[in-house]
Order: sequence, then structure tokens, then C-alpha cells
Amino acid sequence: MTVLKELDYKTANFYSFNIEAEDSGHNPTRPKDVRASVTVKDRRDSKPVWITYFSVQTIDELVGKSFTFTAIDGDTGINASVLYSKVSEQNENANYISIDKHTGILDIKPIDRDTDDLSVYTFQIVAYVNDTDNPGDWSTPQSVTLYINDLDNKSPVIVTRDKIDFEFFENFAGSFEHPILIEDKDTGENAQFSVALEKLPGTKIDYTEAFIITPNAGYKNTTYFDISVRNKTYLDYENSDWREITFNILAKGKLDDTKQDSLKITVNLRDLNDERPTFAKSEYITELKETAKKEDFVIQVMATDADEEDQKTGYRR
Repeated sequence: MTVLKELDYKTANFYSFNIEAEDSGHNPTRPKDVRASVTVKDRRDSKPVWITYFSVQTIDELVGKSFTFTAIDGDTGINASVLYSKVSEQNENANYISIDKHTGILDIKPIDRDTDDLSVYTFQIVAYVNDTDNPGDWSTPQSVTLYINDLDNKSPVIVTRDKIDFEFFENFAGSFEHPILIEDKDTGENAQFSVALEKLPGTKIDYTEAFIITPNAGYKNTTYFDISVRNKTYLDYENSDWREITFNILAKGKLDDTKQDSLKITVNLRDLNDERPTFAKSEYITELKETAKKEDFVIQVMATDADEEDQKTGYRR
């Protein structure tokens, strides 16, 4: 009995048939038969096959995860043990990915999407048999892509803090010459925030009535904000309550307004010569004798100027 064509263990690993013997010289002698079976022995010609795995997965940032990857020997007749290892990952220094050599349990360390600026993370693992001198020749890689889901875990931050004290003349009607950068390192809706001016706790006057900040909302780190005077009539140096102005810039998360940052702004007004002297009385009346001589006292009048720099008032007829 000979083999007519190459056997393939994966196609058929067992054959059973009858072999019949006939006596050609003593016809019609009844033929004799015997049952024969052949078992095909598997040989190493296949790589491991993944049976439990994924190529794409979504995980939350800052949360560690574990998954089980399983592969079997592609040569099932040999059924050698399959081992696992990591081939590469996107950031080798971070070392977020590890896989148990024997169990195939894959561990993913918590990934900070915002700090590490990662929305996608890729890596590759491999399954291999260890019954050969060159196991790398009999290995099957598996590439995996992780999509990192952003959590609303960051607060908006007022980045520009080098200029918090300002000074300008009363009745100023322009904008502060110092745009302010505010950013939120989250992404999507989590990175949206509102911006407003806030009355400083403990102050009796709401100084924000004189100012406005624009725009009133931002996203990530794409927006600069400007403070402008909304109503200059408040900015009157002669009103002593408004000579030193304080208020907060307040940034709050859109989805979670407990995530906040604030910055105190101080404005000092300077006096502007915009007031006219005022007499204490609207009219002064006196009597003078016709015998009055040169340099004789006639009457005393008084005028004041509300401007600080004009406290010394001059008089003339």
C-alpha cells in the first residue's frame, strides 16, 4: 500500500478502509478481507491561531483595564503550548501595555489622555509556540488600536497671569491691552467652558457693571479673551469708591460648573482734569462805602475743584 497524494492533517487525520484478498487460482473461492485504519500524524507547518482577541477597543482614560487574549496551536495534532509577548507599543517609554507570557492576560495601565495628548494608542502582541528551535518562525502577531475616551476631569485654567494690575484715566472707554488665554485640556464637550466677570466676594460695590469680557465662552486653548469698558460713567475718579476697582475673571466648565478657575483683576483710576471749579455760593453780596480806599477788604469768596491735581484754585475778576 502506497500513498498516492500528499496527506493533510487539517483535511483528514484518519482513514479507514477494507483490504480484500482474492485467490485467483481457485475461482470461485470466496475473497477474504480485513479492516485497515491509518492515523495521520500532524507535523509543524502552521502558526498559532487567535481565537479570543480584538483589533479595536475603546477605553476610558485614567482607568486600568485587563483583557484575555487566547491563541491555539495551528497544528492541532501537536497542540503545543502557546506563549505570548508584547512586540511593540506606541510609546515604549510609557510602557502602558503588558501581557502575561503564559495566560495571555493583557493589562493596560491608566492612560491620561489630556496630559499625554493621546486619543488613539496602538500596540502589537504576538502568540508563538515554544516547541521549535526558532519560535519566531511559528508566531502570529496581532495589532490593536485603543481609542481613549475623554473624561471631564480637567478644569478650565486661566493661563495668562502675568498682568493683573491695570491703571488708566477716569472716563476711559477702551479695552485692556492684554488679552487673556484660558484653556481646558479635556476634549469635545468636556473642553467647553464659560467666562464671565464676577463681583469679588466681600466687596460692597459690583465693579463688573462697568466692564465686559468677550467672548463669553471658549473651547480647549483656542480662544483669547478681552476685557473692555462697558459703561465709562462709572469710572469717575471723583467718586472715591471707584478709585480702586477689583473683580474676578471666572471660568467654569460647561458640563460641570464646579470645575472653575478665577483670577483677581485690579484697576487703579487716575484723575483727569475734567471738572470745573465750583463756588461755595451761587451769589455773593456785600456793601462797600464810597470812601473805601485802594487795598481795602471787600469780600471773601471760596471755590473748589474736584480734580485732585487742581486742588489749588486761582481767582480773577
